[in-house]
Amino acid sequence: MDLELRRSVVLTTIQLLRFLLVEELIYASPDKGNVHFISSKETGLFLGGDYLQTGLSEQEALQTVTSLLKVSWAAAAGRLWLSASSSPIKARWQLTDGQLSMRTSSTESSGSNEEGLSLRAGICARAAAVDPQDVQISQHSLELLTHLLTYRHSLFDQFLLLAEVPDFIVDTLVKSREANLRHYAMEQFWSLSKMADKPSLRHMLLRVLFGARLPFWVPSASSRNLPVLLQSQQYFELVCRLLQRYSRADQEQVGLDPRQQLKDEVNWLKNFSRSSLKEVKVADELLLEGHMKLIAGLLAAEAVRKSEFTAQLIDYLLEQVLFPASHVVLSGAPIGDTGVLDLNEATRVAGYSLLLEICRGEVDNLRKVATRLVELHHARELDEWDYFPLVEPRSANGLVGLKNGGATCYMNSVIQQLFMRPGVVQALAEVDTLNSGLAKPEGLLYQFQVVLAHLGGSLLQYFVPGEFWKQFRLWGEEVNIREQQDAFDFFTSLTDQLDEALKSIHQGPLFQLRLHGLFSAVFDDGQHSFEREERFNAINLTVQSGQLETALDEFFKLERLEGANAYYCDSCGAKRNAVKRTSIKKLPETMCIQLKRFAFDWEAGRPIKFDNFFKFPRRIDMGPYCGGRRRADDDLSLSGSGSSAGSCVYDLAGIVVHSGQASAGHYYSFIKERRETAQTNANYGKWFKFDDRTVEEVNMTDDMLESECFGGSFKSDKAEERRRYWNAYLLFYERTDVQQMNMAVPLSAMRLRRSTKRTTSGLKSSSRVSRDSFSELAQLVEQQEVVKVMTGGTWARIQQQIREENLCFLRDKDVYSQQYFVFVRRLAELCKEEDEHFPAFAVESLQLGLSFLFRTFWRTTKKLRSDMSDWLGLFTFILKKSESACVWFLNYMTENAKPARMTLLECPVAEVRQALAAMLVVAIRQYAFYRHDGCRELSPFLRVLLEFFGDHLETWAKQSSQFFSVLQSLTTMGGDVCQLLLQMGFFEQLLNFLLLENKWTTTHRSQFAPLHECIAAMISSLATAGHELTDVMKDVLFGRRQTAYLKQVLISCRETPVIAPRMSGMFKLLCEDNPSFSETLLALLLTQTQTVLSNEIRELLLILSDLMTMNDRYQAERIAFTLDGRTTGDESLSGLLKIIELNQEKDARRSYQCIKFLVQLANKADPVRHYLLQNPTALLWCVDWLKSKMNENACPMNDNSSNEDSNTRHFQRTMSAQVTLEEATALVSHIRQPSDDEMKE
Repeated sequence: MDLELRRSVVLTTIQLLRFLLVEELIYASPDKGNVHFISSKETGLFLGGDYLQTGLSEQEALQTVTSLLKVSWAAAAGRLWLSASSSPIKARWQLTDGQLSMRTSSTESSGSNEEGLSLRAGICARAAAVDPQDVQISQHSLELLTHLLTYRHSLFDQFLLLAEVPDFIVDTLVKSREANLRHYAMEQFWSLSKMADKPSLRHMLLRVLFGARLPFWVPSASSRNLPVLLQSQQYFELVCRLLQRYSRADQEQVGLDPRQQLKDEVNWLKNFSRSSLKEVKVADELLLEGHMKLIAGLLAAEAVRKSEFTAQLIDYLLEQVLFPASHVVLSGAPIGDTGVLDLNEATRVAGYSLLLEICRGEVDNLRKVATRLVELHHARELDEWDYFPLVEPRSANGLVGLKNGGATCYMNSVIQQLFMRPGVVQALAEVDTLNSGLAKPEGLLYQFQVVLAHLGGSLLQYFVPGEFWKQFRLWGEEVNIREQQDAFDFFTSLTDQLDEALKSIHQGPLFQLRLHGLFSAVFDDGQHSFEREERFNAINLTVQSGQLETALDEFFKLERLEGANAYYCDSCGAKRNAVKRTSIKKLPETMCIQLKRFAFDWEAGRPIKFDNFFKFPRRIDMGPYCGGRRRADDDLSLSGSGSSAGSCVYDLAGIVVHSGQASAGHYYSFIKERRETAQTNANYGKWFKFDDRTVEEVNMTDDMLESECFGGSFKSDKAEERRRYWNAYLLFYERTDVQQMNMAVPLSAMRLRRSTKRTTSGLKSSSRVSRDSFSELAQLVEQQEVVKVMTGGTWARIQQQIREENLCFLRDKDVYSQQYFVFVRRLAELCKEEDEHFPAFAVESLQLGLSFLFRTFWRTTKKLRSDMSDWLGLFTFILKKSESACVWFLNYMTENAKPARMTLLECPVAEVRQALAAMLVVAIRQYAFYRHDGCRELSPFLRVLLEFFGDHLETWAKQSSQFFSVLQSLTTMGGDVCQLLLQMGFFEQLLNFLLLENKWTTTHRSQFAPLHECIAAMISSLATAGHELTDVMKDVLFGRRQTAYLKQVLISCRETPVIAPRMSGMFKLLCEDNPSFSETLLALLLTQTQTVLSNEIRELLLILSDLMTMNDRYQAERIAFTLDGRTTGDESLSGLLKIIELNQEKDARRSYQCIKFLVQLANKADPVRHYLLQNPTALLWCVDWLKSKMNENACPMNDNSSNEDSNTRHFQRTMSAQVTLEEATALVSHIRQPSDDEMKE
């Protein structure tokens, strides 16, 4: 039967079986483009489990299981025809005494002729690829097999005794090339193993998986085992699942000795060596991940004492596997040749899970892990907030970007061109700048060496050339890194300055040799001929001609010098008509061509840019422009064929693109990798785009070259003509003979080896090297005459610096990740799983957590602080459950006052300050709960809090509300704590801070609400308990500082309305039976009601309401004072009624609010109503005024606005005002209206 037909038939059969036996949705038919599915239960054809249990005989059921196994296995191997083969399955396992065991000889590698005629162990490994239909058949067949065994438990034992079952399991789980098929098989086997009444399959699976001959315990990955190692993930995952909750009885039945296996696993882990080869590293990661998961599973097994295995394992995991870079940075341990290798995310998470299992239930292990983590990562004191180091690695192609300092893209694009130019880095590596005695570390040459070394050796995504920015001068002036400059100007200035710096330390010029050429200008007047030479570093061409060849022709064409432009002949001593012929006398190794796209429009007074289309070839022959010779056809060969000399042919090697307008834009580079050879450099011949910090490979096709670099116009998707404002500005061509001479020095010229003194054909003796100029030595480097570079001196020092930076980068990359942050939190949360030993675990969790929070978590950026609430919840849980943990927490805060102060006051993130404040409040309250009579033991902690007052608190007062909330929580703990605070001078310190002259703005005062509540709480505590107020309290409430304090309180009530009720409560206590204090306070309230903005008087009126409704013997006096004011000699104070009258025109909203206040107060307080009705004239006038304001215009009322929220002065008709008018009208409705005579009287 044809293979495709066989697949279709089998797949259809399997799908029908699934439709009949498993509730399945099956495709019906398309209806006008819609796809329909039908459930088998809806059709009435569903057979289900009942049929599986009774519809088949035992023999039929077993044959069905066997057939499904063969179909699934054959399909997984991509050899579906073997499912119908009559040849017996070649099993590697045999049945001995009712138990399965592996045969002594393997058939997997048999080379017999029957190999392709039957199913056998390892057949899946022979398939290079499996057809998707085969994968589907294998999955569906395995699902049906699992379904049948689930309903026919009687088949289980017979199924397990089939000799081919173990090979089938191993083949589909491990040997199959299809990852989704291996995963599906793992899920099906796991599903079968969970049957509670049939643990035998679980035991058999473990025996098979542990007994299979698999290369998963090799000490290192190799190419021979690479295919199988890459398929190990599902194997380890299933083994770990099967080991979950594995009892001692289960272990004995399987013959599993977890202790011995743990020893073997730990030894394997310590002996495992990881490869630095990219193709093997993935297998290494999978193998390491699997074994760490297996160790965790074995540690969780019953009857395993973790302490036997974890003593050395903890250090090994932390220092060698998970955080080797951190260990090296901390200890200064040496690094191997391969350096510190990085782990992928899955492997790292497996390591974290292993550490969690090691610490679970073992407080000593938790202490050791926590202590070591703090030493490695959380002992450093950071000096910045919102800290997030660069953790993005360099691009996969190994190239490093440069940070844009604001407008330094013109620098970055040129520097990358110079870095990628073969020989430049190697040549500069030879220059011992610092030891020359003539250069300084702050010099431009040294800083350029630093930049190049980082571009070649850094592991970070980009380098920040901050010192280079400071040292570079453009036309003798410092550059503003936020101001755009011309890339060609930078190119010229940089190379010139570097060559001058080299000359200053007695070295020859570097860039002059490689980038400079020589023009020859011949002037001929018919009698005399004169040649003038001129050095050039670029050919400057206009773009109006449209292509490079034409522009070059224009540049080198004959020029007639006549008239005013005539040539002055030195021989004749007069001006003569002449012909000027310009040609190239010496070609540079790397030729720069500047396309003159920028100009200045003198009429418009602004710079302009020419986005004209300008085409340039990948290869160009400069022979026609050399020595005055011109080809007859003037046709520049694009392939280089027919050129006059091979050294005149150039290949395009780099392009600097400008995107934008003349006044603003962005530079980036396209560069071809041509260092080394294709055999030694995987990037050789590829093009890359260098755009500041990002470096990416591009496929530089002809179409892309045109669309990205030529400029001109293009058709948009809407067929609109649009200009390409991005186009080439600088072109770098490299001579072909130079490319062939390029030296194959490893790109880590950087990884410098010690040079050996030797004599070469071009070098008579080693002493010649020291005498030769730098330019000669550089030339030798390029000609492969010197193949090794020095390790001593400047370059070695830079390399050491880069190695240290790389280690710090790897450390930070491990630490500043979401996975690590979650791991630390889960480690601290292990205490939640404890009961008997909770206090000990809780203290360790607090110690780890606080070190992590203070030095890392609270210091970093918001995107890593996503679980802030989880940490707060954990600390709250611990502090409420353990007295010893609570005491330890407060002692820690007492002994570590500096980080607590910095976090609570200096941290700019309110969320962080709130978190620490909340923890402190919980700890203080729980301490009071645990120690009912031990509040004085809080004294050391309270003294630490009081020390926060001073210059530092004034500096950070704008963000001090969280600190004050902690203090406020202390004052709510009862009279004993308040008395303790008073004895410690707490009240006086708060008051002195609050009353600092001319210190506080509205922003400051917005933070002082808890501070005012502290003062109010202490005053109220003494007053309520009947204690005498302290001298300081008397002075501030009734003495010389009374007015200053009350003003501050009222201002804060206006600006922070939430504290007004608490302050009003204190005022009521102080005003009761105290007419003097009442009068002072009422005077201040009335003054501010008259003078402050109308939208700020609501809280003042609320306080007035509380004071006027106080039922004591001075209530009538307070009401009269508030409504009518006071007149003393020449001084008068307006009451509310007078304030209404005074503001009726200029500030109608203020008058309205006062009327509304009086109406509402009169309706709820009889004494106020009676006082108003005794002299109703003023009240009647208020009602009439409000009625007139409501009738001023007929515009509809505004339901969305209010007369109390805005600071404008114009009254607005609102529904609230209408209600107030109705209530006021009702209030005066029974008052007799006075006659005209009465009104006159």
